[in-house]
Amino acid sequence: MSQSRKRAHESADSSGEMEGVASDTQPAPSDQRVFSDVLEMDSDDEIQGFLLTTERAYVADQDTIVVYDTATRQKINEIEPEWGYIHDISLSMDGKSLFVACCLSIASIINLVTGKAVILRGHADCVKCIIQGEGTDVLTCSNDRTIRRWNSLTGECLKIYKGHTDWVFSILYDEATKRIFSASYDETFIVWNGNTGEKIGVMKGHGDWVGSLARVNDTTIASGSGDGTIKLWDVTTLTCIKTLSNGEPVSSVVATPDGLYLISGSYDNNVKVWSVATGKCLHTLSHHREWVVKVAVSPDGRFIASSAGDHMFHLFSVSPSFSIAANGAL
Repeated sequence: MSQSRKRAHESADSSGEMEGVASDTQPAPSDQRVFSDVLEMDSDDEIQGFLLTTERAYVADQDTIVVYDTATRQKINEIEPEWGYIHDISLSMDGKSLFVACCLSIASIINLVTGKAVILRGHADCVKCIIQGEGTDVLTCSNDRTIRRWNSLTGECLKIYKGHTDWVFSILYDEATKRIFSASYDETFIVWNGNTGEKIGVMKGHGDWVGSLARVNDTTIASGSGDGTIKLWDVTTLTCIKTLSNGEPVSSVVATPDGLYLISGSYDNNVKVWSVATGKCLHTLSHHREWVVKVAVSPDGRFIASSAGDHMFHLFSVSPSFSIAANGAL
């Protein structure tokens, strides 16, 4: 068992007596979506990183990225970053590059046309998350307790953000306000001024590690925690506005493109769909045999996906989709 998984399981064991498991796990009358399991992939280890686009699924099988066509469900390519176990994958804003975070303290930017890579060296421990920042900038976070901002063209580290006291699991970037949000094992998430590196606020309220952040809309962020809850935060006032009770630790949370729903993965082996407005659980997908590592939703809302400790990746088609067109404007 890897050190990161061991520590996460230790937190899960300590949360075993929490109450408040959502009881409304059947489809609600107002949401009769159908989830069809259209693709499964089995690995020899946990699948930590994967990415959904409107046309592709990029799935990390240890140190290799397997690429699937979501329309045909056929494998079309393999990409080998060559820097060890892959923790996270994301896509550049222009869709031309893959950002890859690896266990060997290294991240890379892979040009999907040429195959050439820019290597990001500087972290002192596993890189857990990598995302697009401002312009050509890329942001990473690491078990070394820092966030770094890089020039994606040269690989130069432009700034280091220090303030967390334990591993940093997840980061978001808000282009409108130039703010960075980071979630940590230290039970907080921090709001940073992306330009200066100064702390704008430290968000406290969770009773265990904060492992995942998701942008819901322009003013709201969701956080998933080892304390068995998902919290919604108003990022203008830096306050918690709602708490969703899952019971078991929440390892991953994402928001649907329409901003109306959250998808969560948990140590109860389940993937759940939540209403942002009511805080109720509308659907529970119980297809994994062990804790859910990661969940994702495609940009067009037609697919959701999950990976788990059972070494499985599942892709589900969603009908009707979680799209603004299907559900109306916010």
